[in-house]
Amino acid sequence: MTPEFPLISVYKDRGLNVFKDDSLFRKVTTYTLISQNPDENNFYDRYGKRWTFRFINDKIKNDFKTRLLANTIYNPMVSVDLDWKLNGSYDLSELKNAIFLCVDKDDDIITQFEEADIIKNAIRNCETFDDIVFALNKYVFEVDEQRLLKERGN
Repeated sequence: MTPEFPLISVYKDRGLNVFKDDSLFRKVTTYTLISQNPDENNFYDRYGKRWTFRFINDKIKNDFKTRLLANTIYNPMVSVDLDWKLNGSYDLSELKNAIFLCVDKDDDIITQFEEADIIKNAIRNCETFDDIVFALNKYVFEVDEQRLLKERGN
């Protein structure tokens, strides 16, 4: 069982992203593979399901030698498969609150194009998952700076 994209990702109550597909997850560093903690990243789909996943590569052993090399001089990118796990369901208010936490803890990554209050107000007014994706893309991920300036009256 796998989720349907797009997915909203919330990582450690700090990182926020919208993923259109899983292509960015298909190659990772060896260090990422051996040090992963799937419970740190929640992915929300439009059907009210929350997901996590693990990277899988049976050729890489998580042993002392691999950890030493990956942490020092040899940390190559490797191809991985994804092992998705359904991690319960959520309601829209839970997703909104998770996004608000990320915005509140932001270090000018999420808020580089728009102020936190504007982003949070836009999310607060969303009625569907797709509305939230649209708002996140508008203010954070696929920003049209000229359009935002016009909306501000600048």
